[in-house]
Amino acid sequence: MGDTLGPQAPEPRKSRLFDKEADLETAITEIQRYLFGSSRVYLEVKKLIGQQGKTQNIPDGYLLDFSSPKKPVLARTALNLRPIQ
Repeated sequence: MGDTLGPQAPEPRKSRLFDKEADLETAITEIQRYLFGSSRVYLEVKKLIGQQGKTQNIPDGYLLDFSSPKKPVLARTALNLRPIQ
């Protein structure tokens, strides 16, 4: 019946705003299993990707999804502190 959160999920936080992207990244890394489940792994890897002279960027990390063993998925992640309206 899907991923289990394990014996003890972290207590929900009341209201936590992140002033810095690094604080948000740390929080995501700490609770990644509860956010993404046990079949997904978040890797915080900041490295320039793309070809020189063409579009290049630095993703905040990658999410590896092994929920379908025959077809794993790699997704780039980009974090954003702007409020959703």
